Amino acid sequence: MYAGLCFSIAEMTAALPHAGGAYSFERSAVGPLGGYLGAIFGTPDSAAPFWRLAAGLAWFALVARHRLVHAPEERFALEARRRR
Repeated sequence: MYAGLCFSIAEMTAALPHAGGAYSFERSAVGPLGGYLGAIFGTPDSAAPFWRLAAGLAWFALVARHRLVHAPEERFALEARRRR
């Protein structure tokens, strides 16, 4: 089974010359979210703290971006509704 996996990855490397190994093939097949999830769930437990930190920073960045970009618009819309 492992030999089949190795031969499959070797064949895909020739067909799709991307950097990143199996994760780049997964990203090509199922899109960026699938590649991201495959990278997270396929990572050994020794690298789990790094992924938790990266996921936490990504979550913080998304929340901060939402508050900076969308919160003022929502606040102004709420104030406009109150004025009516």
